[in-house]
Amino acid sequence: MSDSQTTAANAAPTKPVAPSTPRNPYAIALWGLTAVMLLTAFILQKLGPSKAMYDDGVSSLTFDDTTLLHYNIAAFVFLVLGVVFLLATLLFQASRWKPAAS
Repeated sequence: MSDSQTTAANAAPTKPVAPSTPRNPYAIALWGLTAVMLLTAFILQKLGPSKAMYDDGVSSLTFDDTTLLHYNIAAFVFLVLGVVFLLATLLFQASRWKPAAS
């Protein structure tokens, strides 16, 4: 290869490679906590009625309202925590948002 060919190859414009942006671990953790809280609320709400039924030994099955109430309160608490984490996640993402360079 001659010197003129080497210089021409080095002078050729190259397409710039867009840098990959690393994922923010705090945002990933917030999204994960949001999903866990909402999923836990859903599971507790669905699990409550089956756990409120128990065998008391006298009749076949007895329904315990207090157990169902405890499960529903716990599900509501996790639902509220899930919504709070969702709002915190969106606020965190919005505070760090930067418009794309044009």
